[in-house]
Amino acid sequence: MAYNYNMKNIKIYFIIIFISNIHILFSQKKNYSDEDYQSVIEISTQKLNEDSIANIEYLKSRAEAFFAINESKKALRDLNSYLKTNSKDSYAYFNRGIVKKKLGDLKGATNDFSYALKYSPTSSDIHFARGAVYHDLKNYSKAIIDYKNAIKFNNKNEEALNNLALILIEKHDYGLAIEYLNTVLSLNSNRLNSLYNRAFAFIKSKEWSKAKTDLENALKISPNNPYANNYMGYLLYLQGKKQNACKYFKVTLESNVAPIIENLKFCE
Repeated sequence: MAYNYNMKNIKIYFIIIFISNIHILFSQKKNYSDEDYQSVIEISTQKLNEDSIANIEYLKSRAEAFFAINESKKALRDLNSYLKTNSKDSYAYFNRGIVKKKLGDLKGATNDFSYALKYSPTSSDIHFARGAVYHDLKNYSKAIIDYKNAIKFNNKNEEALNNLALILIEKHDYGLAIEYLNTVLSLNSNRLNSLYNRAFAFIKSKEWSKAKTDLENALKISPNNPYANNYMGYLLYLQGKKQNACKYFKVTLESNVAPIIENLKFCE
């Protein structure tokens, strides 16, 4: 069983903390380029060289810019320096947790998210971020607690609802998983991964017509999505329509995703 579960899809976002005079640079922009971030780095460096104490906030801005251009070690260096003298800044801890996650330091990431929650205990984003790392670590009990808190403080947190449902699917609690995915899809009916995740839960619950509807809708949104194709192939296989299933498993294989049915000799 291949779940669509990775940090890219979890979408932990670096909390934006550009300070006011740098914001002017981006006031008319929705998407920032590498050149924009280089400008932030230059402005921040100039201000820090002028007065590193009075302008210490520029360390956070420069860290964000470094992170955006994949200079995570430099981002970590700036956030470490900032937190030495600003040890109660929850969003700086949050951002350092994101950087550490990207660098593969999962324990360090959870520690920073915990510090962030000490100062911002009702932040849905921070609870979600820590839950996502616990999810990566397969510490499902802690992940569930954090996802539920993320939902408690923001009942429209689609990512937390979807990921909580994923854990419930892994624990074979398909009925409750469907309830959470129903909530997600009531908020966003075209959310692709929630459609095919709910379809899988419907398949395991033997609600095949509902699974078919979800998968058809998912494939309308993304015809070549490997997970939607995988689950449609699985559904057809279970219904005895093996030859029809083959075309969906073919798409799955072309995307380097392992089909749920391991032996596909019937497709040869």
